[in-house]
Amino acid sequence: MIELKPLKESRMAHCISVAKLCYDFAIAHNYDPMKAYLCGIFHDIAREIPSKTAIALAKERGIPVGKEEEAEPLLLHGALAAAVMKENYHIDDEEMLHAVSAHTVGDETMGILDRIVFLADKTEPRRSYEGVDALREMGFVDLDGAFYTALSNEIAYCEARGYAVHPKTVALKNILDQERRK
Repeated sequence: MIELKPLKESRMAHCISVAKLCYDFAIAHNYDPMKAYLCGIFHDIAREIPSKTAIALAKERGIPVGKEEEAEPLLLHGALAAAVMKENYHIDDEEMLHAVSAHTVGDETMGILDRIVFLADKTEPRRSYEGVDALREMGFVDLDGAFYTALSNEIAYCEARGYAVHPKTVALKNILDQERRK
């Protein structure tokens, strides 16, 4: 079991907002809204674990800790949130665990639930950046297009600030680029 401190009020409000948007996106795309809602609730449950603790917890659980995670342990919060779901709450649904785990950096196998959680996290109504409202609305009619745009925006954001982009994120973007060229 992973011991957690209660989330800050603002983080909890974010999780609730993401969960509600996950629910709505799921309904719009004929997916199980309760699974999506629960993923939204849990997606950031490990976000406030201190860096050294996060690395130790990940290593104890066999979660890969590469140079990117060593440099930025916050990248582990999705995988650790999935571990909390499994260990603390006995949620064994692999699709849900993957969606929560992958919401941080993504991976090459992201399906509908993964995309819903990722997009909801980036576009929940408490977010405020240019184009967020249009991107959120796009998510209701074109999940794949909105997901691609959100992923592209995330990469551009990181690059503009001099942050390294995780290799998994780059690999996912390359696959999506290839699919879009077909």
